[in-house]
Amino acid sequence: EAGAIWRWLADFVLSGRRLGWGFVALTLLGLATLPLLRFDFSPQTLFDNDSEKAAIWRDYRERYGADDHVLLMLVQAPADRADTWAAVAELEAGLALGVPEVEDVRSVLSLPVPRSPTPGEIRIEPLAPLPRDDAEAAALSGAAQAHPLLGGTLISADGEAVAVFMKARDDIAKLDVVRPVVGALRALGRRTEAAHPGLRVHLLGPHAYRVTVVDTMIREELRFVPLTALVLFAVLFFLFRSAAGVLVPLLSVAMGALWTLAVMALAGQQINIINTITATLILVIGVADAIHVMTRYGQERRQGLDRPEAVRKTLA
Repeated sequence: EAGAIWRWLADFVLSGRRLGWGFVALTLLGLATLPLLRFDFSPQTLFDNDSEKAAIWRDYRERYGADDHVLLMLVQAPADRADTWAAVAELEAGLALGVPEVEDVRSVLSLPVPRSPTPGEIRIEPLAPLPRDDAEAAALSGAAQAHPLLGGTLISADGEAVAVFMKARDDIAKLDVVRPVVGALRALGRRTEAAHPGLRVHLLGPHAYRVTVVDTMIREELRFVPLTALVLFAVLFFLFRSAAGVLVPLLSVAMGALWTLAVMALAGQQINIINTITATLILVIGVADAIHVMTRYGQERRQGLDRPEAVRKTLA
């Protein structure tokens, strides 16, 4: 039964002299739909959005805000130097004035904490103003390291790194919105490094991680797809030693990949971090199938069958 279906398909292809023009038309239509294809590499696109647990999660975010929008600018420099704290102050000012998507910024210099300067007295205020010299910087560093809320959080236990805490707005979630924010933060870090030689600024947090992972993935895909095509070209040439043996599989499978992307575009399906490999998979699997078909076709032809009958037996 299956063989009969494939023989019918072979007869349909062989009788349709203008079928090739139909393929060309479909390919042109597929190219025309590609601008409709949307890319969204946000991990949120993979989450369940319809279940009861998803509703509970959305209610939690509305009540308490997003818990994955926290970022840190880690200043890697000795905390007993006044220049280090000057860099921290510049980062705080730059974040507050130059990155409106960041709604809260805190560091040892600005975070009010409870402390007791004299017995029986409790104050909730930052530990000290911006140090004017290294002696004041060393005093501030020691007090911050000793404070139970600051030591190990906004200042490292060894005093070799200081953190600037920030919170992005809850609506900064999709990657196309997150990427410019992360870019602005990294640019601010580079300017701070240039103004303070010997100091390093690192951006940490979920948003920075997502942008880095997605950018790396895109770069690898752009490198991997041409290499895949090159390897397939070499394999096809080695197997068939002819232009038709190379071009027919590659062009036909490329059309199949294009049509698949066109259907995704028309259906409103976005390219995400999982299905971004779709085109490569179609290329590899399709060429493997094409090798089987063309090899069998060559065998049938060598047994003396004419082209139409060889095509029928190959597909069957």
